[in-house]
Amino acid sequence: MNWEKIFTYDEATGDLIWKTRDRSHFKTTGAWKCHLSRDAGKVAGTNEYRRDGMPHRVRINFSGRPIPAHQIVWSMIHGSMDEGMAPDHIAGNPFNNRWQNLRPATAIQNSRNRPLRRDSTSGVRGASYYKRNGKWVAHIKVDGRFKHLGYHDTKGLAGVAHAKASIRYYGAFSPI
Repeated sequence: MNWEKIFTYDEATGDLIWKTRDRSHFKTTGAWKCHLSRDAGKVAGTNEYRRDGMPHRVRINFSGRPIPAHQIVWSMIHGSMDEGMAPDHIAGNPFNNRWQNLRPATAIQNSRNRPLRRDSTSGVRGASYYKRNGKWVAHIKVDGRFKHLGYHDTKGLAGVAHAKASIRYYGAFSPI
C-alpha cells in the first residue's frame, strides 16, 4: 500500500494526518464528502486501551479494517518488514509513533518491554511475596519457562534481581 497518498507523517509528533483525497478513492460520493468534512487534515486514529486499562496502540480504520498506526509509520519510513517481525515501541509507550521510537522485533521481543501491569499486586516487575517463608521471590520468563531468581528479604531486592536478569536475558528489549 502506498500510504504516502493517504497520510502525511508528522515526524515531530509521530502522528499520521489524513490527506485530502479525490473522489476516485471512495466508493460513494457520500463517503468522499464525509472524508472531506470530517477527516481531511486531521490526525488519524484512535487510542486503544486493553481490558485492564493499559495503553495498547493507536488504531486507524481504513477500508473497513483496523490497522495499527505504528505499522503504517514503519512502512512509510522503512518499507516492508521481514516475515515474523513487527514494529516495537522502544520506549514502551504505544502511543508514541515517532519513527525513532520504532524498531523491528519478534512477538516475544515485543512482549518483553511492556509496562508493568496495573493489576500487579507487588508493584514491582518479576517480584511476588511468598507467604510460606515470608520472603519475596524473584522470577523471569526465558524461552517460555519461568526461571527462579531466588528468595529475598525485601521487595526491592527481588526487583533488583529481576532487573539484572532482564538485562542479561532480554538485552535491548529489557524494560529496564
